[in-house]
Amino acid sequence: MDRIKIGFDIGGTYIKTCLFDERGNCNIQLKTSTQKLLKQNTLAEGLFKIIKRLCPKKFDIEIEGIGIAVPGIVDTERGIVKFAGNLKLKDYKLKEELKKLTGIDKIVVQNDAYVATLAEFKEGEAKNFNSSVMLMIGTGIGSGIVIDGKVLETSSEAGHMKTRSSLKCTCGEHGCLETIASTRALVRHVKSKIKEHDESELWIGAKDEKISGETVFNHLDNEIVKNIFDNFIRNLGDGIVTLVNVFQPEAVIIGGAIAEQKEKLTQPLERYVNEHIFSKNANVFVKVLPSKLSNPGLDGLKYLIL
Repeated sequence: MDRIKIGFDIGGTYIKTCLFDERGNCNIQLKTSTQKLLKQNTLAEGLFKIIKRLCPKKFDIEIEGIGIAVPGIVDTERGIVKFAGNLKLKDYKLKEELKKLTGIDKIVVQNDAYVATLAEFKEGEAKNFNSSVMLMIGTGIGSGIVIDGKVLETSSEAGHMKTRSSLKCTCGEHGCLETIASTRALVRHVKSKIKEHDESELWIGAKDEKISGETVFNHLDNEIVKNIFDNFIRNLGDGIVTLVNVFQPEAVIIGGAIAEQKEKLTQPLERYVNEHIFSKNANVFVKVLPSKLSNPGLDGLKYLIL
């Protein structure tokens, strides 16, 4: 009988699923629309549907454990999602509900950015540094901290640092960093500019695209797009400057789909950050690097359930 473990990396846009074998190899991956799945199911029900899809009864498989990475505040001991604004969850007993459906005892629920930071520190870019900050940028902004070679096991919520923005966040507050510096914020800005500049050939063409963060990077030679991008770099850069001033990391690692843009994102971001951090006065600078791992949120789960 094959013995496997299942990992779920839950984001505001997609749920990524991985089947780990006994050696920690991810043999099967699946990506599911989060909102589509949750439209008719509770989170536990939705995850159970994915499990049944990947592990039908006709296969001779034993599921030994389940690891779940969730964006928000998590009570890891009891497996309760205390608050996840982008998922509209509060005091949700995820472990208990999923255990009822699956009969599996070993279920671990953890903050997604912590899980990603753990993976990046174990086998990614962060392993080259004794101290680092990781930002997972997507629908929101999650964060993880490494100090003196140890990953802080906490729900670090850099995405909810206050800015001068008046935009309302999914957490219920106004002016959170992720309202102006997440990939969702970047896409929202692009869409608003399409409406404002409908005479532009670029934006006429963009109307037919599925607008994503990648749209911006594909058109950085356009003045309108460049202005949007520069503003995004300033917003995200200001948040990073605050983190660097507080924690004094050697490096800041950027994760999420936007990290696939690599130096297109990290070079201007590193330049902006080092122009504004306090330690520049002592000629001490910080590196800003893309995540080495394509799915750190999934990769980190194996360390929790193997």
